[in-house]
Amino acid sequence: MRSENEGSRGSEAIDVDAQAHGDSPVAVDVAQGDASVQPSDGTPADPSTDTKLIPAAPRAAGTPGEAVEQGIYPTLDRIFRPRGIAIVGASADPTKRGNQAIEALQQAGYKGGIYPVNPKGGEICGCPVLPEVGVIEGDVDTALICTPAAAVPSVLTQCAERGLAGAVVVALG
Repeated sequence: MRSENEGSRGSEAIDVDAQAHGDSPVAVDVAQGDASVQPSDGTPADPSTDTKLIPAAPRAAGTPGEAVEQGIYPTLDRIFRPRGIAIVGASADPTKRGNQAIEALQQAGYKGGIYPVNPKGGEICGCPVLPEVGVIEGDVDTALICTPAAAVPSVLTQCAERGLAGAVVVALG
């Protein structure tokens, strides 16, 4: 059994956080479609022991969705760096998750579109409320679903039909 600080082939374990931020002690050789992880010290990779991996997505700089526009890992980037977020089950009640999510996005300075969705319509936190996901006209990549559990399958279907890349479900019941 390996110790906490021991990686494969007896080397030091890789700092996953550093790797995700581009500060990894390994290099990824993507020449001619090869995505094998190799030590950055120049030691050749051993194909019999090294595992083929999909390289981590490069950190996209700037605005939400910038990597989508550049064609870099589009699906994951649309989930983790969405150009717009649908808050399905949005509520004018500040004690509800749908309202708190909108306020949190605004207070954090989120620069993408915020699309509250609730069949009752109206306005929440200065944003017009739309009756369903399918009528969102702007770029929307991810949904936060804050509806009763019984409504989730229908909402997920709407999200898929609209072309969203992902959804986070926080429904109860």
